[in-house]
Amino acid sequence: MNKAGRKAIADATTQLEQIKAIAEAISEEMENLQSEEQDKFENLPEGLQQAESGIAIERAAEALQEVVDAQYKLTGAVDTMISNLETASE
Repeated sequence: MNKAGRKAIADATTQLEQIKAIAEAISEEMENLQSEEQDKFENLPEGLQQAESGIAIERAAEALQEVVDAQYKLTGAVDTMISNLETASE
């Protein structure tokens, strides 16, 4: 691989590392929110858990957990991309 190709790979790797850092920061925030919503739901009396507001809180907690789970998948994919770029530049 020539110098220009290695530079392009280095630039792409830097951008992917930035994407990963941003995704991890967002995930950390969402994980905190998810925990708060889950605690809020669990602290409701059983009757209120089944009410519309309780169901909405539970759905919010579940949706936020899905965001966190998706971040782990994204991070894994980005790690794979970075690894493959490093292999390509050797």
